[in-house]
Amino acid sequence: MQLFPGITQKLSIIHWIKSLLPTKLPQKGGFLSFNLEPSSIPESLIALVLISTVAIFLACYFFQSKEYLLADTD
Repeated sequence: MQLFPGITQKLSIIHWIKSLLPTKLPQKGGFLSFNLEPSSIPESLIALVLISTVAIFLACYFFQSKEYLLADTD
């Protein structure tokens, strides 16, 4: 995602997590280097909380809507 132009990097969760890391990372193109500017810390925290909340609510919804067979019908 980081190699695509524009703001497409903000569509990945790893961008928001990397934005929370210290910005003085090595510039040699290692695993944790940024190709574009990281987002601000408050923006990253809000995005991660929203993503986590939506994921938890979806998991709860799918768990509740699943039908369970409680009786053994042979």
